[in-house]
Amino acid sequence: MHQRIPLNISSLIYISKTEINKNYKATLHSHPNLEILYIIDGDGFIETTNKKIPVKKEDLVFINPNSNHQETSNKHLSFFAIGLNKMEIFSKEKFTKKIITKNDSNFYYLYETIYNEALSKKEKYDLIINNCLDNILIYLERNMNLLINTSSNSESDLISNIKYVIDNNFSLNIKLKDIASRFSTSVSSISHQFKKETNMTIIEYKLNKQLEEAYNLINVSNMTISQIAYSVGFNNQSYFNKMFKKKYYYSPKQMRLSTRNIK
Repeated sequence: MHQRIPLNISSLIYISKTEINKNYKATLHSHPNLEILYIIDGDGFIETTNKKIPVKKEDLVFINPNSNHQETSNKHLSFFAIGLNKMEIFSKEKFTKKIITKNDSNFYYLYETIYNEALSKKEKYDLIINNCLDNILIYLERNMNLLINTSSNSESDLISNIKYVIDNNFSLNIKLKDIASRFSTSVSSISHQFKKETNMTIIEYKLNKQLEEAYNLINVSNMTISQIAYSVGFNNQSYFNKMFKKKYYYSPKQMRLSTRNIK
C-alpha cells in the first residue's frame, strides 16, 4: 500500500504513507528532493546499491537527493515520508553520508498531523502543516547533531550545498572526490560548475574560509598562532603564514600586534 499526497507548502512538496509487505514491495529508486521517513511500525532495511541499513519503529531516515535506495522488509514495514524541495541534511560527524538514520519517538504526532491535514484539507490546513514542518526542522537541528541547508535562489542547489559543506567542515582535510561522491557527480563536473558560478575554485573557497576564521581567532582569542593554524586546518605553519599574509598583507603575528595596539 502506498498513498502519496502532493503539497506545495513552503519547502514541503508531498507526504506519503507506505506499507511494505508481501503484497507491496518497493523498487530501487531515487528522488530529486530530500526525503525524510518516519518508521511507524515494523522493521526492515533501506537498501542502496552497496549497503543495507537496518531500520525499526520510531526511526527517522534522511534520504538526500539523487540517492538510489529501496525500502525492504522480511515481514512488514510501515512509514510516513515527507518530500522537501531545495534542501539537504548533513551529518556533523561525516558530511559524505547520503542516508542518515536517527531514533526518536517525538515525531509520530507531527507526521500524523501533516498526513491527516493533507487528506482533509480543512480550513487553514496549510498553516497547521507549515507549523508542524517548522517544528520538525527546528528539532532536527537542535537535538540531532544535523545540519540543514536550504538552497538560495541566486545559485544552483549543487553549489549552495558544496558551500554549505565547506562552511561547516573547512578545518577538515576535505577531498574533492568526497564532495563529488556525496552529490553523486564527478570531480570535473563540480569543479567546472563551482568555478563558473563563483569565479573561484573549490580549493580557493575553502582556503578563504580557513583564513577568515583564523583572522577572527587572532582578533578575539588568546590562542597561539600555531594553535590557530592547526584549529582551522593547517598542518604547516609556514604555509599558513604565507597564505595569511597574501590575503591580509600582514603576517598573523603582525596582525595580532596591530589589532591589540588599536585596542
